[in-house]
Amino acid sequence: MTGRKAKDEAADEATDEAMESGTAEPGPAPSAGTRPPVWLIVLVVVVGVGIRAWILASPLGEVDSDEAVVGLMALGVLDGEIRTFFWDSNYGGTLDQLITAGVFAVVGASVLALKAVQVVLAGAACVLTWRVGRRIVGEGAARTAALLFWVAPAAYLLFSTKSRGWHWLGVCLTLGIVLMVLRLIERPRVGGAAVLGLLLGLSFWTSPALGFVALPAVVYGVARNPRVMRVGWAVVPAFLVGAAPWIRFNLVNDFASLEQPPQPVDSTYLSRLAGFFTDGLPMALGLKVPYSGEWLGGPVGVAVFVAALIGFGVLLVRCRRRLGLLLVLAGAYPLLFAVPASSFYVGEPRYVLFLAPVLALLVTHRLTTTAARGAALAGAAVLSVISLASLMSWSADHPGNYDLAAGDLDPVLSILERRGVTAAWGDYWTAYRITFETDEEVIAASVDRVRHPPYQAEVAQRSAPAFVVHEGTSVDDELGPALAADGIDFQRVPAGDFVVYLPDEAVDPVELEGVW
Repeated sequence: MTGRKAKDEAADEATDEAMESGTAEPGPAPSAGTRPPVWLIVLVVVVGVGIRAWILASPLGEVDSDEAVVGLMALGVLDGEIRTFFWDSNYGGTLDQLITAGVFAVVGASVLALKAVQVVLAGAACVLTWRVGRRIVGEGAARTAALLFWVAPAAYLLFSTKSRGWHWLGVCLTLGIVLMVLRLIERPRVGGAAVLGLLLGLSFWTSPALGFVALPAVVYGVARNPRVMRVGWAVVPAFLVGAAPWIRFNLVNDFASLEQPPQPVDSTYLSRLAGFFTDGLPMALGLKVPYSGEWLGGPVGVAVFVAALIGFGVLLVRCRRRLGLLLVLAGAYPLLFAVPASSFYVGEPRYVLFLAPVLALLVTHRLTTTAARGAALAGAAVLSVISLASLMSWSADHPGNYDLAAGDLDPVLSILERRGVTAAWGDYWTAYRITFETDEEVIAASVDRVRHPPYQAEVAQRSAPAFVVHEGTSVDDELGPALAADGIDFQRVPAGDFVVYLPDEAVDPVELEGVW
C-alpha cells in the first residue's frame, strides 16, 4: 500500500467515526495541497471573461429566439405577467426569468443584460463548486476545480453566453443541494434540512433534469449518516414552499407536467444512454466540439476519453470512500440522464451541464502543486479556444443552425424602422428576436412554432405586416412568387443575413401554401 493511499484510508476511517457520532467537521482532504496563488486566480478569471467577450463579439454571440423568449417573458414580469412555466410548456420553471426581470428593472432590457445574467450565474456556479469541493477534495483542489469550470469546456463557455431559461440557475440549485447534503452529513440540523427542502422544491419546479444530481445526492447523504433522518421532517414543508408554483399549476391542469412532451426523434433508454457516452460526456469533458461532433485531435481525443473512463474506474476502487459523493453522482448521472425522452439530443451537452462541476472536481483532486494546476488550467483554456475557433469555422460553413449563429438582425431592424413597420411575420428563429430586440415596438409573430399566441392575434390585426426571412433559403425563393401569384404587390429588400418582404396589403401566411 502506498503512503498516500494509507493516509487517505486513515482519513476515511476517521471521517466515518465522526459521521457515526454526528460530530464531523468540514476540512481539507489530506491531498489538498497548497492553494492556488492569487495571481493565478486573477489570471484565470480574466481569461474566462476574455473568452466570453470573444464569443459575444462573434457571430455566435447574436441572441437567438430561445433567448429572446426568456427576455420577453422577463419583460412580461415587469408588466405583471408571471408565468409558472416557459411559454407554451408544462415544464421549465420561471425563476430565471424573475431574476432577469429584476436585472432589467435596474439596468434596462437589452441583449447584453439578458446574457450577462447567465455569465453571472455561471460565475456563481464556479463559486459553489469551490464550496462543495473544499469539503471533499480540499481547499486547493476545490479552488482549482472552480477555475477549471470557469474556462472549460468550450461547450459550457458558449452556453454561459446563452440565456436558455433555467440551465445555469439549475447548476446553482443542484450545487446548493449537494452543499447542504454535505453539511447535514457533518452536522444534522433542522435549519440545514429546511434549506435543503427549499432547494429541492425550487429544483423540482425548475426542471426534472435537476433530479439527475439531487436524487443521488440525497440518497447518499442519508446512507452516509442515517442521523440525517432525525431532521428529515423539516425538508417536507420547505419542499412544498419551493415547489408551490409547480403544485398549484398541476392541481388546476390535471398534472400536465407529468406527461413527457412529444419529441421530434424516437429514441429508447439504451440509445439515449449510448448518446451520453458517445457525445454528451466527451463534449462535457472538452474532448469533442459541440454541434460539429468532431473529436479534438482525432484519435488522440478518443484515446484521452477512454483513459478518462479507465481513470474513473480506478477512482471507484481506490478512492470510493473519500470521493464517495462525487463518484456516486458521476455513476448515477448517465443512468438518470437516459430516462427522459428529451435526452435524445446531444448535439450540444446542455443536459450534461449539471454533471460538469463533479467532473471538474474529479479531474483536479490530485493536482497539488501550483505548477500542475497552472499547466492544467492553461491547457484547458487553450483547448477551449481551439474548440471554439473550430466551432466558429464549422458554423460559417454550415448556415442554418440558428440556435448557434442566429444572424445579424440590425439591418432588418433598420429597414423596419425606416419604413415605419410595426408588425411582421417570420419563422420561430426570427420572430421573437425582432419583438425582443425592438422592446416590443415591432411585434413579430411566428408562422411555424408558436410560443405566444397573443402575438399572432396582434399581427393578424395590423395592416400590411412585413415578412422577414433568411436570405437564400427555400422560403426566400418561394415567398415572392407566391405573393405575385396572389396578385399582391410587394418590395423585396435585402438585409444582410435576411430579406424583408414589404407587401402593400395584409397577407395571411396560412394562405401562402407550400412556402412555410
